[in-house]
Amino acid sequence: MIKKAIILAAGNGTRLKPFTDDTPKCLIKVNGKPVIDRIIDHLIRHRITQIFVNLHHLPHKIYEHLGSRVFYTYEKDLLGEHATISIITNIATDEDWLITNGDTLTNLDIIKMYGYHKTNDAYITRFTKINFAGTTIISPYKPKNKILTYDDSDSYYFDIGNPDKLKIAREFYEKHNLL
Repeated sequence: MIKKAIILAAGNGTRLKPFTDDTPKCLIKVNGKPVIDRIIDHLIRHRITQIFVNLHHLPHKIYEHLGSRVFYTYEKDLLGEHATISIITNIATDEDWLITNGDTLTNLDIIKMYGYHKTNDAYITRFTKINFAGTTIISPYKPKNKILTYDDSDSYYFDIGNPDKLKIAREFYEKHNLL
């Protein structure tokens, strides 16, 4: 079973300004609840117990909000997704990791995706809808040659990275009364 996850939340939220001038993107609310809380709840429902969050823009606000519920890494200078993942997964190179963007919302069945990943002996499995949907499973101990995509037609996915996309996610969550 996959136990470790990384939430990539270090970005500056430039495309979501002015919302992110004083609020990190992952703390933007969708139907009354911060995106990062929705992500963490989703991970916990799928039995992921060790959650790491990388920080950069307004890190104190995320820390104040989450407290000791997660582990943190701080990037004084943004390292980029691949470097961040490499550094954090070196904590436990013999374990599988789920990586998710801190500005994406989904109801993806992580356990089902992980089963697909393991059955196919993959190094990386990326959740895709029309394109990459912000969730990846990586097995750092595997040879780096088997990269798969995974599409679960029953899952939704929202990237809240700009005002138009945020509006779509908010409307969906309100319409379906997703608390």
